[in-house]
Amino acid sequence: MVNERKESQLYEVQIPSLNVNDVYYINLEAMPYGKYLPFNFLMVENNSQQKVRIVINDSVRKIVFPGTIMTFDSATIPAIWSIKVINKGSDVINDGEVIISFQKIPSIKSRALKILAGDL
Repeated sequence: MVNERKESQLYEVQIPSLNVNDVYYINLEAMPYGKYLPFNFLMVENNSQQKVRIVINDSVRKIVFPGTIMTFDSATIPAIWSIKVINKGSDVINDGEVIISFQKIPSIKSRALKILAGDL
């Protein structure tokens, strides 16, 4: 069951060591994440010296370059069901150099409509 209104805490996953072309899959169906599916906010911090490919929902593929942060929200990807991280660099990524944060947050649009209506 998908509960569109239930907000989650901000989850943070530090990706373990990845060799070149290794894939790390974050199981969003596992507890405690599963009860909040789908998520609508994702942040990728790439503190490594390697390129990282993020695959969201097995269809959206983005490269996150070394030393950068990339975010996705409901405007770019309305529902996040799965996340994969792939080392696309030329060397190993060490433990914790890539951090994935995700959350289910209330819709900004619906919150804005409530504010305009004077409900908040």
